[in-house]
Amino acid sequence: MLFWSMFMEVGGRFSVDAWRRSRAGLPRRDLGWALPIRMAQLQFAWIYLDSVVWKLQGQYWAKGEGPAFRARTRPLFTRPLGAKLFNTAWFIVPGSYYSLGVEAAFLFLVFAPFWQPRLRAVALVTGFSLHGGIWLLMNVGNFAYIMPATYPLFFEPAWGRAYLRRRAENRRQLAWPKTADAREDHRRFGRRAGAGPRGRPSDSSIVSRACSVPFMSVPLQSLASSWFRACGSRPRKK
Repeated sequence: MLFWSMFMEVGGRFSVDAWRRSRAGLPRRDLGWALPIRMAQLQFAWIYLDSVVWKLQGQYWAKGEGPAFRARTRPLFTRPLGAKLFNTAWFIVPGSYYSLGVEAAFLFLVFAPFWQPRLRAVALVTGFSLHGGIWLLMNVGNFAYIMPATYPLFFEPAWGRAYLRRRAENRRQLAWPKTADAREDHRRFGRRAGAGPRGRPSDSSIVSRACSVPFMSVPLQSLASSWFRACGSRPRKK
């Protein structure tokens, strides 16, 4: 990873170089060479495929007993939860084939020329689930942490832009209302929604507004009562 980073545009964002360019009034660098990124992606995706090749050379993974064989031969690499689950056929056989399937399909899913970025998202989600299971059941060192840490290499630029756009929209929605909104809250909810400084609603207004959420389902009566007691308000009668 460090080798390919020498050829990537890693200093374009969140770096001292980017900070110095912004201080100097220079434009931000948003583009870089794609070849080093593709080579780094290929290198990490090949780890999964190569792992499948080596696993299938033995008989235990082909029978769905790979993790159980590792637990019996190397108990120091198995966590307590894994020691219990690796002795159950209902878990170990589907888990073995799931691991082989995820590792075998990862490279093809992230580089497929069709149905993108959906296939890439499927590969990343299943990869995260695989490493989450490894972290819970096995003690294999830094492998369960390093591999998911490289997944941002496979992220689509549109995903980051969509996240930032959604975050900006949420921040606008959570912004304090103006004076007119504060007066409307005071009219609807009474003194508890009185306007604070600069026309902003007071803390009691926020509590009253949160407590005004209607609970229509009968099974949620106890939860609703606890919520309104904690908020210091009573549910509105229809």
